[in-house]
Amino acid sequence: MKIIALRKVVSISVLLTLLFSFDLSGQITVMTFLDLNNNGVQDEEEELVTGLTVTATDANGNEILLLDDGHGTFTLPGELITTRLRVRVTGYAPGLLPGVACPTSVFYVQDGESVLVPVSTGPSYNIVTSRILIPCYDGGPAEGKATPAFVSFPYGVDGIAQSKGGSETDPEIDATTEQIGSTWGWLTKIRIKGLLLPRS
Repeated sequence: MKIIALRKVVSISVLLTLLFSFDLSGQITVMTFLDLNNNGVQDEEEELVTGLTVTATDANGNEILLLDDGHGTFTLPGELITTRLRVRVTGYAPGLLPGVACPTSVFYVQDGESVLVPVSTGPSYNIVTSRILIPCYDGGPAEGKATPAFVSFPYGVDGIAQSKGGSETDPEIDATTEQIGSTWGWLTKIRIKGLLLPRS
């Protein structure tokens, strides 16, 4: 009887030792890569980016610097993770920006997650052929109004328009109030801050 009880005690002790001798939590891994085509996916030719700083903030406001391997991979050991974390990527070198797809410069992670973070060299557009499109406001009914609703000008314009006494190109009217109705309705619908459109 004593032998059976002793075996049970030994079995339970071994089980507890096994359970608590291993860290059951997983580390967080963040890898920053140069997203050449801005699709948010690390393609074969897209290498990891070094020199960034990755910081995690827990639910209590504590900031923890992730360990940098010097090759674009940042880790946080599982024993330091007690809550869901807000992760922030900073320290972009000149010519580099937060990516435009997937997790960018701020995101949230759980214990054990691995996250690929895209880094961008900027938008893909031609500054010679691109134009900036801006809305104009005109209140009241749209019917019969030839006032501008959208105007555009070359991306490289930097100064005062000729019609205002300067030397730069005047904006072109791309749409009138009568043609599209409420400009503000359009802006609310498509939720944009600005557009860069190539001219054909």
